[in-house]
Amino acid sequence: MNHCPQCGDETSESAKYCPKCGYSLQEPVIDYESRTKYSENLSYAFTLLVSTPVIFIPEIAAAFLNYTMNWSIQFIGGFFDIESFAHLVDNPVSKVSYVQDYSEYPPEFWVFGVTIIVLLFLYSLISGFFSFTAVHMIYSKYKDDDVSLVDSFRYCFKNFGRIFTALFIGTLFSLTVILIPAVVLMYVIMVVDGVGIRDGLSRGFSLSLKRLGVSILIVVIYLGLQYAFGYVPWVGDLLYAVPSTIITASLIDLYINSKPNIQYN
Repeated sequence: MNHCPQCGDETSESAKYCPKCGYSLQEPVIDYESRTKYSENLSYAFTLLVSTPVIFIPEIAAAFLNYTMNWSIQFIGGFFDIESFAHLVDNPVSKVSYVQDYSEYPPEFWVFGVTIIVLLFLYSLISGFFSFTAVHMIYSKYKDDDVSLVDSFRYCFKNFGRIFTALFIGTLFSLTVILIPAVVLMYVIMVVDGVGIRDGLSRGFSLSLKRLGVSILIVVIYLGLQYAFGYVPWVGDLLYAVPSTIITASLIDLYINSKPNIQYN
């Protein structure tokens, strides 16, 4: 079962128009010059986004969310007086992995740990929604449609279950770092083609392998940016949101330019 790229409603594979919103499900006719070099994809993405800066809002919002999460962790740590637990984690391997008696760990220690895990889970989910929102907005601009933050959010909420599952799978794969381009491509393909998680993941892996050099370059860029902006106090995450959005837009352009030359199973 496919999904409408505009409203997210389920559609049959043979449908030419979405039965709910009337959006054309036929392959969109996009006027573009063939760009085979990734530098050309990046250049086009930069030009596209500079003309519509509102597209940066989702990733900037994710950066503010990260600030809020960090502040919340510090606040909760102070509330539970987490510094008093420092002696319990001086040697976490011996303390946690081999010692079976956890009686010396006070309840506050476990409550703090569970709270942090929940916060990190919520952060990953919400920031992932922002990422999907950015992809939808970029693709709308790519097609010369109206770019609407509200419509893109509505698309994400309409596809909550599908996006939640994709984010969970994508987070697991992203832990390997080298698969980050394939994961981002999965998100891109799910929005651009309106396909499910399996097809999106399969096509994302296929393209990332066929353009392995580009995939490795993107990983290096991601790690380099995170390392560089990590040393920028206060505004590092906000600055990182800009090139992160540009890379996402470049992958949309890369995928669309690759489609005529790549056959997917």
